Amino acid sequence: MSLSRRFLNLIVGDNMPQTRSICCIDLTRQQFFQPSPPESAVAQDSTAQTPAAASTMERLQLPNLILRLWNRYFFPLSEHKILSVDKSGCSLLFDADTRHLVTMPFLNKPKRDPISLFVPNGDGDDGGSIFVMDRVPKPEIGSRAQTSDQFEAFIYRKNFVDCQLLPPPPYLRDYKHCERRHKINAYAVVDGGSQICISVEDVGTYCLDTASHTWSQVGDWTLPFDGKLEYVPELKLWFGFSAGAQHFAASDLSSMDCQSQP
Repeated sequence: MSLSRRFLNLIVGDNMPQTRSICCIDLTRQQFFQPSPPESAVAQDSTAQTPAAASTMERLQLPNLILRLWNRYFFPLSEHKILSVDKSGCSLLFDADTRHLVTMPFLNKPKRDPISLFVPNGDGDDGGSIFVMDRVPKPEIGSRAQTSDQFEAFIYRKNFVDCQLLPPPPYLRDYKHCERRHKINAYAVVDGGSQICISVEDVGTYCLDTASHTWSQVGDWTLPFDGKLEYVPELKLWFGFSAGAQHFAASDLSSMDCQSQP
């Protein structure tokens, strides 16, 4: 399976409370997976290999830390660039290639526990959009505004970043769901970035068109995952942690529609 990207920016916890550190891993130098041996070789080694040897895992050495920040959220903006936002909405852009840190526009409203989804630009340049939303947004009954300060996007093109308010999911302005806040359980980028999908507890699953910024409801059910989902095109499967048991799992969501829960 060929690599779709060269670098992986890993955000890890630190020994200091409420701090996070960034490690930039060159995937062409770090071999995470060994090539599969021929079937004949597997058959010859199966009798000699002990169960203990078969279960041995290789210890990997992470590269040196390149940045340490305190009490912030991190969102990927491109292969080299990471957007960092604190709880007041102050934004910083870090370039892992040049090691430069520059200030960015503030969020229109600080987010307490945000989720984020990155959609790359379709024209192939180094940029894209980060859609940021409160994980447990509050109902907006009575609001007639077309947009909401609970949901916004960083639009990044050729070293220019703009922060734009977006329409809220329609359930936030539905009296049927106004009695309490509902948590976004699962979320993903779908259809190659043309839509983002959120699955809300006790409410349903919705998709946002990333070009027109219009919402549509997929169904009254929720996805069988918890947290962010990732699609692997080579396997045509979605990967993430299962709802409830929190097992690492895969699912085929190609038959997802309004009538049937995947």
